Parts: sequence; structure tokens; C-alpha cells
Amino acid sequence: MVNFKKVLAVVLSTTMVIGGSITAFAEDAPTSGSADGAGASEGHVDKEIVDVVLPTTTTTTFAYTMDPERLITATDAAKYAEGTVFPTTGDTGVYFLTEANKYENTSNKVQVINKGAVDQMLTVEAQLTASEGGKDIAILSDVPDAEATTAGLYLAAKVAKVTQALSTNKATWIINLEGNDDNYVVAVKDNAYVYQKKTSGLSAWKAADIEVTGAVTDGIAVESDTTAPKITLTWKFEAIPDTAPSWTANTELSDVSETPETPAITDEDAHLVWYNGTFWLGSSASAGLVEDEITVEDLESVTIQANDHDAVDVKAVATIGNDNGYWVKVKFEDAEGLENENGTYTMVVVIGNKRYTGTHDFE
Repeated sequence: MVNFKKVLAVVLSTTMVIGGSITAFAEDAPTSGSADGAGASEGHVDKEIVDVVLPTTTTTTFAYTMDPERLITATDAAKYAEGTVFPTTGDTGVYFLTEANKYENTSNKVQVINKGAVDQMLTVEAQLTASEGGKDIAILSDVPDAEATTAGLYLAAKVAKVTQALSTNKATWIINLEGNDDNYVVAVKDNAYVYQKKTSGLSAWKAADIEVTGAVTDGIAVESDTTAPKITLTWKFEAIPDTAPSWTANTELSDVSETPETPAITDEDAHLVWYNGTFWLGSSASAGLVEDEITVEDLESVTIQANDHDAVDVKAVATIGNDNGYWVKVKFEDAEGLENENGTYTMVVVIGNKRYTGTHDFE
């Protein structure tokens, strides 16, 4: 019994020493800590893209000729070049040159197109300037009627489908020309974010149409030195102010679709092989037409002609790839009959903006 107590004492003593060591180690450990995380901003991309296309005009766009005595009609336009065309129905006696040797009662339409991502305020102004000498025809505020007894001229501008009569006082249109941010996308260029126009899938842009029309009294004589006023139109765009302007009522914008430019087609020589009733078009007798994988959907067109004029019926078209590139393979309804015919066969395949042409001679 005595010996047991000694052993127990030794065990307890050892335990106390170890426990004391653990307690001392815990008291020396840190009780707090910290860590830094640097902040960064991914950046900013400016989405306020302004791109407004203003009209392109010439000195004849809104130039006009009035004919109150209808001399042009009376002489079958003998004063003008042979073949010159004037209106034959609903003629108002005011003429705008719309194309070579063609006159109409309304000018060609010009447009202000917003190809940007944000709306813009478009202001259009139009007015008449009296000719020097004070011998202008009288200006009317409405289309002349058949009961008129004094010669007079009516001119009007139509902007975004809203018509206003013109005079020496300015007529003004203030229009919200809508942008189209659906046609823009965030992208990365030169390792920076940009907001750029899409290269495909564009929806219509919005445009304000501008045109001028006119009418003059019919058959009422004027003095030989009677003149006509000058028409002046101006347009400008700017950011919409914080305080909304007084927009012109009932304006309507037109849709303008942007057709992507068609890339120029470049011609490439190819090699046409006839094998086991099938034509194979490659870049050589042993190499495919192109290195990158192509599918039938990638082929813009495939045509076969015999002797440069007779079309050949094609049964099936496929693309076949191997280590030497991708070939275009064509099968025919009557391969045996085709092979038995002498002559030169030409195969043309268009892929993207490249046209590949190969020929094969049956002897």
C-alpha cells in the first residue's frame, strides 16, 4: 500500500509539472491580430456616347422654281432639257430638283440621325429672306385655293412629320432625338473598358426627317420682274438641359436601319479533284481548302458549271477535315454520266469574303 501511494504521488507530481508548462505556454500566445486588404476600383466606362449625323445638302436641295402662270406645262417643258420630268398630277406649281432632270413639288428628304447612346435636343429653324428690290411674290400662310385673285406663294417645312408655314419670321421645331443604347456594348480595348457600337445585330436608329414643299397660285399673271424669297434652314443638336424644354408637339421620328458594309470579295485559286464520283475542292491536290474548321453553314455559296455555262445539279455538299485542312466535297445525282462527259468543270465556293475557284478537265 505504501508503495502504491509513492507511485501515485510521482504520477500526480508529473501531471502538475506538465499542466504548469501548458498554462505558461498559453499565456505567452498572441490574443489579437490584423490583416490589410488593399482596395481597388475596376474603373469607369463613359456611356454618354454622342454621335449625331447631320444632313448632307447641296445648293439645290431646297432651291425651288415657282411657276404661277404654268408656263412649263403650257410649253411641255420646252425650255428644259429633253426628257426632263415634271409632276403630272396634283401639280402645285413649285418645283424642287430631286434628281437629274426630274422636278417634284416637294424637296428631297434629309435626315438628322442619332447614332449615339443618349437622347439629344434637336433644334431646327426655317425662315424666308426677302429678295433685294422688294418685288417678291406675296407670301401666303396656307395653300392657295382656286378662288384666289392675287398671285401668292406658299412654302412650308415639314420636320419630324410636323408642318409649319414659312415666312420671314422663324419657324422652330424642338425635338427629343432619341439615342439607342441597345446598339452599344461594354468591351475591353487596349486593356481598358470602352462602351462601343455593336458590330452586328443593330436595331434601328432614330431620325428626324426634314423636307420643304410649296404651292403657288394657278394662272394668275405676275410681273416679269417678280422674284421669290430665299429659304434658309438650320439645325443643331445639344445635350438635353436639366430644365426640360418646350418640345414641339406631335413630332414623329423615323427608323433608320444601318446595313453593315459588305466586305469586298477576294478571289483565291483552288484545286478541284475528281475522285470516285465526287468533286473535292482544296488548295492543292493534297491539302484542304482552308486550315481552320469549316461547316456547310460557313459556305456562302457553292456552284458547279460545265464548260463555263451549264449548271450542274448537286446532290449533297459536305466539308471534310483531316490533318491537311478542310475540303469541300460535292456529290452528284448522276456522277457516272458527269464523268463520261468531256469538258471543263468549274467549282466556285464562297466562304466569308473569299471566293475559291477550281477547275477540272474530263478528257
